[in-house]
Amino acid sequence: MDLSEPFSESVKNTVKIFKKAYETLTEKKNASESDKKRWIKLINENLIIFHKALKNKYISVNTRKAVHTGVVHLKRYKFLLESFHVGRGTFSTPKRVVWEDTESTFVSRIHTGVIINLKHVDIHDFFLDAFNLFEHQIQNKLSVMSMLKVNGTFCGEFIKSSNGTDINDFKYFNTRNAIIDQSTNLQQWYKDNIVDKILNKLSEFQERLSGWSLLKIISLEINYK
Repeated sequence: MDLSEPFSESVKNTVKIFKKAYETLTEKKNASESDKKRWIKLINENLIIFHKALKNKYISVNTRKAVHTGVVHLKRYKFLLESFHVGRGTFSTPKRVVWEDTESTFVSRIHTGVIINLKHVDIHDFFLDAFNLFEHQIQNKLSVMSMLKVNGTFCGEFIKSSNGTDINDFKYFNTRNAIIDQSTNLQQWYKDNIVDKILNKLSEFQERLSGWSLLKIISLEINYK
């Protein structure tokens, strides 16, 4: 029996639970430190389950994608909760973005890192800040590899109104592989192959009467081999 589809749905539902928990905890005036620690503990337990699933070579590619996406979301909520001061309603981390190495969706030579947004509300500022992490990681890889094939996936939380009710959903926008080598101007490459491509796709998506508008910036995934 193929359990891939039910497991994918389970991952999505798990993310929704932690999203709701995070929003409730950070908005709740009488939340306690023990509440925060309990949810962080639950996130860690689910991350262990998700990582084990990613190592299972028998699950489908689509399920691996769903699990990988779940890992990114849970790690983001974990970062945010760890820096949240219960009672004061403030965040202590000075970081606006963080880089997190993750298991690749594919069982291959592909490596994946995710730039997780913690504070940015403006997408241009996010991409600008994310470049510093991107540049550092790619330069490290180029010190041991002569050439890389790199692509990106932007994740955002979108909202639209339907019959008087707001609907939220995560949407993903991919770029194609492009070559980076020792002579590549990384800033120009990043603009041409990541920023411009994603901004164009976002603009097209929001303009074609989809009704969706970007609510929150979640992450930028970088795949390379």
